[in-house]
Amino acid sequence: MTGHDLKSARTASNWTQAEAAQRLGVTQAYLSMLERGSRPVSDDLMSAVLRVFSLSPTARPLESHHNARLGEELFKKALGELGYPGFAYLKSRLCLNPAQLLLLALDSDDLDARLAEALPWLPFHFPDLDWGWLTTETKSRDRQNRLAYVTLLASDVAQSRGEAELAESLRSRVASLERSSPSK
Repeated sequence: MTGHDLKSARTASNWTQAEAAQRLGVTQAYLSMLERGSRPVSDDLMSAVLRVFSLSPTARPLESHHNARLGEELFKKALGELGYPGFAYLKSRLCLNPAQLLLLALDSDDLDARLAEALPWLPFHFPDLDWGWLTTETKSRDRQNRLAYVTLLASDVAQSRGEAELAESLRSRVASLERSSPSK
């Protein structure tokens, strides 16, 4: 999250810097430095910003780490932190953007079955993922077929729950991934 993003969230809430700073537990001067980009938004403050401004976890920053790997327990904790029911009892301070978590999982060659089953939950519950970033990253790693499969499963879940608009939106994501696949 950049200082500009923080300022946008504050102004969208119609709060002054003083009001927002009080709610975030920082001084107005520090908030001003954050908004100007003089100071980075720390992970601890990021969590507070998401909570105070009721922002989606998709507002968390995205990072491209081609060699990044998460162990099984960290995947579970990250899913639990995002609210996945199967791992909600596991809490951590590992605050990943859902798109980044999905990418790391898709890039894993030995993902536990329970974790693999959880993956469609991410696009289903966070349809506002940064699809442009996710598509670019999955293509660069040749994982677009995995992303298409997970997204198709999420679309099927949405359809079965009567959420036709979400199902169609997810299917359009799958179609755009299929168009980018190499032909045989």
